Amino acid sequence: MKTLKIPTLVMLFVVALSTLQSCKKEKEEEINLKDQTFVTTAYSKNSFAMQAAILARSKGAASDVTAYAEKLSTSSAATAQQMTTLAQAKGWVVPNVLQPEDQARLDMLNNIDAAAFNKEFAKTMVTSQLDAITAYERASTEVGNAELRTYVNTSLPALRTQLNDTNALSAKYP
Repeated sequence: MKTLKIPTLVMLFVVALSTLQSCKKEKEEEINLKDQTFVTTAYSKNSFAMQAAILARSKGAASDVTAYAEKLSTSSAATAQQMTTLAQAKGWVVPNVLQPEDQARLDMLNNIDAAAFNKEFAKTMVTSQLDAITAYERASTEVGNAELRTYVNTSLPALRTQLNDTNALSAKYP
């Protein structure tokens, strides 16, 4: 039986260690990508809500729509501040454009006439809120950064409450 010499064993150990380090680095990059993906998605959803609220305050004919928009605007501004602060601290990029689906929703609301606005706004906000909650729920198990996960988990109850308010508004405009 042939025995391996010490230099050969050392070389095999170095190769194995390099392979393990490479796998660890790939896993960290995957986690960082999931963190950035969530930040991009969540920021777009929040930016859409802020811009939709501005539209509702100008196009919404009903006082309940404008009151909801005011509340949405306030909560979305606070969320944007929290997300921006965390993203800057962690080196994540905060997008300055909406994702295509959020932009399409905003374009639709922009182009709708005032008579149909209240109903379409309420319906669109329900869909948008559901999408945001889905993204946050997925992120609660997928993001790697502990501070981001804490932000996600503390934000979910407020998003669910906001969805209840949005459903109540939507029920007024069947």
